[in-house]
Amino acid sequence: VRGVRVEELRPMMILEEDVVGLNGATLTRAGLELNRVIIARLCNFAKGVGVKEPVRVRIPAGPI
Repeated sequence: VRGVRVEELRPMMILEEDVVGLNGATLTRAGLELNRVIIARLCNFAKGVGVKEPVRVRIPAGPI
């Protein structure tokens, strides 16, 4: 488990905790496996409203 910035998110990472916007809104729930679509949406949200960072994720074994 480690904390990463939104720009460092990669497919197959699993969220260890909820991702929350700076406005307090929950954007995604813990346990979600990330894919390119979700990552793109989180990056867009981070550029607009902002996302509380670091985002805690579990990283799969092997290259990603």
